[in-house]
Amino acid sequence: MLSTRQYDEVRVVRSAKRAVAIAEQFRPEMIFLDFELPDEGGIAVARQLVRNARSPRPRLIALSNQAEHPQKQEARAAGFERFLVKPVAHEELDKILGISRTAA
Repeated sequence: MLSTRQYDEVRVVRSAKRAVAIAEQFRPEMIFLDFELPDEGGIAVARQLVRNARSPRPRLIALSNQAEHPQKQEARAAGFERFLVKPVAHEELDKILGISRTAA
């Protein structure tokens, strides 16, 4: 979805360790982070990302398959600013990215 919106520098990783390592090298502006990574929870990864981040700190957006995740308050404290339910609607992504679409 990001590449269709002209974002050329997108990285996709599927593990917590790799996410932290890539974030340190790549220094993204925004990170979409799944709550349910196979090797570690998204909240723990968010804490690591915030702790390791240089200025400016990347925006953290949580992805979950639950609309009301039981750890939502803890996730906000860890640094997540928004929560998206999978599959993510194009309109929601556009809102977060600050893209306004005009009707054709």
